[in-house]
Amino acid sequence: MSIILTQLDDPILKMQETIDQKYRGIDIFEARKINSGFFSFAMNPTNRGVLINENEVKSKARFLGEVFKLPAMDKGAVDTNAGARIQGDIPAAASTTAFATGVTQTIQVHFSMRPADNYGNEMNYRAELVRKIMQAEHSLISQAEAFLKAQVDTGISQADFSDAYPIVADVFQVPNADYKKVLTTLQAIYLSNLYPTNDISVVANPMYAAAIAEILQFGTANQQNQALSLVGKQMYFSTEIVPGALEDFNFYTLIPGSIELVNTNEPDALLKHSEGMTAAKGTMRLPMLGMEVGVYTQKKMLGNGTTTTLEERWEFATDLHAFLPYYSTPVTDPSSIYKYAILS
Repeated sequence: MSIILTQLDDPILKMQETIDQKYRGIDIFEARKINSGFFSFAMNPTNRGVLINENEVKSKARFLGEVFKLPAMDKGAVDTNAGARIQGDIPAAASTTAFATGVTQTIQVHFSMRPADNYGNEMNYRAELVRKIMQAEHSLISQAEAFLKAQVDTGISQADFSDAYPIVADVFQVPNADYKKVLTTLQAIYLSNLYPTNDISVVANPMYAAAIAEILQFGTANQQNQALSLVGKQMYFSTEIVPGALEDFNFYTLIPGSIELVNTNEPDALLKHSEGMTAAKGTMRLPMLGMEVGVYTQKKMLGNGTTTTLEERWEFATDLHAFLPYYSTPVTDPSSIYKYAILS
């Protein structure tokens, strides 16, 4: 361990010790966590490892701003000749390959601590640190959610073989009367578009929770049981989803492999570089975020009225890389992501 990390060992240990603590207090609702359905979907182990090998992607991270390109092959690399065997030469059917590029976004947050300010204060150093870590994690999750929502929007299917509902601008237009029935239709939509139907996730704006609650009110023995419409579906909610002016609700459906997320950290953090006795970089796992992120910490003596005071400055940062499935003809080949608008 370098001298600087030894020098900063006490605040680092305090941070690590308090990072899993649950805070309760008069201001607990000041740092309310957003509904992060897209991020929760991407971090669910069931939905990972379908498109990418996370360790392989991370092994390619050689520098900040790395652009990840994964090889893919176009569908249609074989020809059909139904009705008769080929006589003579077999026609050539050359493959067409391409690179699918991941999209990268840096998320970061910083805060500072002045231990002297906690001296004789009603709020001690540990209590302030717990609050700031909580706020920092919530901020990172919020940034990740907005990033993933933007990527999902770029991957909405441009085609559909089901004809379940009219489509406007790649969005299913669901009549208000079907606000519950549409959940029963999801399997048929995926089946019509040649996708598996046993693990469908719904990411909705929070107000759609009212419809879900109404469905769940009916027990399995009730004559009007509707709970089966939720069988095989994982429900998520996202603050990032805002219904349009003519909509009551809207939501997205995804299946494993619809989008995948991996994070990488800068080499200086991985190498634990330091600058003299005043600054250092390293990594730390943030439990709510569920990721190992880069940590940049500094110690500075600053003027404070008639004296000077120590200030500890902290930054958490990591690069997110999102990957969508590759389609050679996205205009005509339905993707695995669909968006639904429940009309007013």
